[in-house]
Amino acid sequence: MNEPMIRFDAVTKKFAESAEPAVHELSLDVAEGEIVVLVGPSGCGKTTTLRMINRLIEPTSGKITVNGVDISTTPAHVLRRGIGYVIQQVGLFPHHTIHQNIAAVPDLLGWGRDDVQRRVTELLTLVGLDPDWGTRYPAELSGGQRQRVGVARALAADPAVLLMDEPFGAVDPIVRARLQRELLALHRQVRKTIVFVTHDMDEALLLGHRVAVFNTGGVLEQLATPVELLASPANDFVASFLGDDRALKRLALLGIAEDTLARGPAVQAGEGTDAARKVMREHGTEWAVVLDGERLRGRIDLPALRDGHPVGEQELRPVETMVRRDGNLRGALDAIVSSPDRMVVVLGADDVYLGMLTLEGLTAELAG
Repeated sequence: MNEPMIRFDAVTKKFAESAEPAVHELSLDVAEGEIVVLVGPSGCGKTTTLRMINRLIEPTSGKITVNGVDISTTPAHVLRRGIGYVIQQVGLFPHHTIHQNIAAVPDLLGWGRDDVQRRVTELLTLVGLDPDWGTRYPAELSGGQRQRVGVARALAADPAVLLMDEPFGAVDPIVRARLQRELLALHRQVRKTIVFVTHDMDEALLLGHRVAVFNTGGVLEQLATPVELLASPANDFVASFLGDDRALKRLALLGIAEDTLARGPAVQAGEGTDAARKVMREHGTEWAVVLDGERLRGRIDLPALRDGHPVGEQELRPVETMVRRDGNLRGALDAIVSSPDRMVVVLGADDVYLGMLTLEGLTAELAG
């Protein structure tokens, strides 16, 4: 079995001003390339846990290793140069340019000028900013843009580990959703090990390969994948923290399986009206989708059928209720409920018709 990138071994943190520990006997492994999200109520020790990884906070007892090395044996300033750190307020140096902010750690490490310039350009491109913006100052950027610069700065020295402490909490919901999507896309490219702190369960479920739910006093109640967490909460605390809409949240994490799709009322464009009427009767509908091979052409309604003409040459309407195969069951359920037919067309790449998802099919997929 591979050594985890980060390991907490019975780690406790007690602050002098508090009788109760902030973190209690925490044992937790984070695999290389994994995103683990720490979530829980205020005061549950999630940020303390994060900050112990780069020794901004020292544990009272127990051991933390990063890439197999006990972090207590590494000078704190050396350790931090090898771990990226992103916080909610970004923490950019206001009187330094964007280039200077991103280059801070490479400069400390003694990188050559050309190497630093190349890295800054590469990272600005990677986080979706114009490399020419390197000459600007933080005050000239929006909150979302500054947050991207913060991520770029954290990645500057190519660290193996990235720590993110509520990084998107200070931006509006629209920008936050975009930054979440961009983080997932970025992770697919750079595959860093990420420990991410949030108080937002929806964010945790979206971003985490696994989610660690903490209770007050720094007690780890459950560590599981999002799907496992929603399907089988470890106890009442976890269930209540997940919320009453746990089933709907689970739907958002599940994809559409082709083996639960029905063929549905479908007819080939070259077939005649008799074939179309037969398909409609068999499925109890007054409409059918029209296919050209496996590609969707549109929809034909029973009153619009004209005898003597192939279906594909008749007046077709667009199919209004469709979802993509790479969507999720929550979006599919919304489309089904919104459809008067209580079924939704599912398309693959290049508008290939895969079939129709019904409420019965969706229920079967959940049961499976």
